[in-house]
Amino acid sequence: MTNLCGHVMTSWPEFEPMPNNLVNYGVTDNGIAVIELCSDSDGEPLTEG
Repeated sequence: MTNLCGHVMTSWPEFEPMPNNLVNYGVTDNGIAVIELCSDSDGEPLTEG
């Protein structure tokens, strides 16, 4: 279990790309939406560093 801002998540969601390909999204078991940034404003994939 993960404690996220006082809410307990039982599992991390599977992410799916949004149609604009800027973010990926998922929903936890208890209905919390989670997004992750996956590209910059030009649509290029993010790189570490």
